[in-house]
Amino acid sequence: MNKQIKRLSAHFVVCGFGRIGKTVCAELHEHNIPLVVVESDPVGFQQAIECGYLSIQGNSTDDDVLHEAGVSLAAGVVCVVNSDAENVFIALSAREMNNDALIASRADAEGAARKIARAGASLVVSPYTTAGTNIASAILQRHVPHLLRDQEYRKSNLELRELAIDSDSPLIGQVIGVTCAIHPSIVIVAIRRLSSEVIMRPDEDTQILQGDVCTVAGHPEDLDQFLRESQAKFGSNEGNHKIKSHYATVVQSLRQLGISRQEFSNGMAFHKHVENGSPIQTQLGQPNVMPLK
Repeated sequence: MNKQIKRLSAHFVVCGFGRIGKTVCAELHEHNIPLVVVESDPVGFQQAIECGYLSIQGNSTDDDVLHEAGVSLAAGVVCVVNSDAENVFIALSAREMNNDALIASRADAEGAARKIARAGASLVVSPYTTAGTNIASAILQRHVPHLLRDQEYRKSNLELRELAIDSDSPLIGQVIGVTCAIHPSIVIVAIRRLSSEVIMRPDEDTQILQGDVCTVAGHPEDLDQFLRESQAKFGSNEGNHKIKSHYATVVQSLRQLGISRQEFSNGMAFHKHVENGSPIQTQLGQPNVMPLK
């Protein structure tokens, strides 16, 4: 097993195999993300082995154990042992070994979250605060929890994903209205700026900038296509500018005419189908929207 762990890179190290650790491992495993469990308790260690996870029995606060788990080459470290003090120490050690890793930690006691964040954690979650918020939300918005548990909703397979806007992304300078018109099946839920400012539910005029991280919702196949196209490189900056300018001009003109973004999207879809010789027809047998020239 140690040989397998030594060959890993860009994996996740999960420190602690309690209730939260088991849930984290199950989610990572479901998404085919390689992971290593570090657990000091013999029973928990054996349970991790039985689940089929690469595992190390040892104390997560021990630097040698973290090195053995490959923290220096890991994509992330999850600190979910049952002690805030130990989680602080793990986050501090992991950050020293790997400055680029995503470090996520639990925090139980009030005030512990700030200490763990100062130790180097990228993300700190309080299970009890989260549970309390969820209960309050369930009281105030009773239909939302039912929806999230509904089988039809789960079958819909909607997902949230992140898109980092790199220096060569064709989305740079584009406004949300244009992006969603080109990709009507996805929704940009939030944008995190380089300055750490978070824009929730950005409006149509919000511009996408280099260094942004966009949270996007949609069906997996639609998200896959969007991410591929959003990370594709145009042949030249001139071509990139022309495409963005074309759509921006069209959207602005349609907005002045009182035509909605959805109507614009339908028009684009109609235009594409006409080029393929298969125009979209309404119940009256007429095109939904005239093709855009």
